[in-house]
Formats: sequence, C-alpha cells, structure tokens
Amino acid sequence: MSKMKWTKILQMSNHFGNKYYLMKSSTYSLMFLSLSLSWIIGSIVFIVLEATLGINFSTMTCLIIGYILISFNACMLLITVFFKMKEMNYLNFSKRIQIEIAASLSN
Repeated sequence: MSKMKWTKILQMSNHFGNKYYLMKSSTYSLMFLSLSLSWIIGSIVFIVLEATLGINFSTMTCLIIGYILISFNACMLLITVFFKMKEMNYLNFSKRIQIEIAASLSN
C-alpha cells in the first residue's frame, strides 16, 4: 500500500475523530447547562412560592419536586442528544468511514 493512501486514511480518521470529539464535548456542555438551569428554575419556583404564598415545604415535598425536575431534565437531555446525533449523522458514522476508506483504497 502506498504512502499516499495511508496518509489519506489517517486524514479521514482524524477528520471524523474531530467531529466525534466536538459532538461529545458539546453534549457534555448541554448536559451541564440543562442541569444548572433546572436547579435555578426550581430554586426560583421555591423562593417565589414561599415568599408570595407563605407555603412551608416539607423535606419530602422538596425531594419529590426535585425528582420531577431531574426527570424532566433527563428527558429533555435525551431528546437533545438524539437530535444532535441525528444532525451530525453519528448513527451512520462507522458505515460512512468504512465506505470512504474502501473508496480511497480502490483509487
């Protein structure tokens, strides 16, 4: 196998690896952002309800509401990650690499 073909294969794998790394890092930042937002929104809701209505929440009520917020956040995160994967064509990632490497080897 010639040196040029190996160079082309390495360039393609580097290109796809960079795309995967960018998707992975943006997914982690989305996860951190959505977790932070859910806790901020939850805290604001508790403060507003306690201040305006004078409701005193028990510990169990706070845990249940926190669990609901985290469950909602997890569902939103999964939906976001699915659409992000679909957008980056990650679902066909390995198949596309195999086709491009086979095409470069045949040249």
